[in-house]
Amino acid sequence: MSRSFSEWVTPARSVTRNEGHPPLRLDENRNKQHYVDYAWWTCKDDEFIKMIEGETRFTNTQSYVEKNGEREQSYGFCQMHIPSHPYLANDRKYFSDPYYQLELCCDQWKKNPWKFYGYKNNYQVSTNSYKWN
Repeated sequence: MSRSFSEWVTPARSVTRNEGHPPLRLDENRNKQHYVDYAWWTCKDDEFIKMIEGETRFTNTQSYVEKNGEREQSYGFCQMHIPSHPYLANDRKYFSDPYYQLELCCDQWKKNPWKFYGYKNNYQVSTNSYKWN
């Protein structure tokens, strides 16, 4: 069952990092903060945020990687690979609801974080864009 965004988010002034609080974006992409907040409250894991930052910098898009002249079939914030997750191919909500997409991504993350390229290879390059309270 999906929760609404407002059910996950608590006012920033009422929590500290020790109690759990999403990191704050410091770069030009502050407009993506609501996705960062939702992702963090969904998984409550800083590494999950770092992985998404490494994958797409919180941009809901298709992969730009080309293989054999075709764009890779990886989509969304976490770049879920459709051939590896065929149940997503016909899931319209995955492609239209970014919050639902983050929930599914969190489920996959909890099962095996090492399968995400952004976690294994490149999240270190981009996490300076956050204030980690």
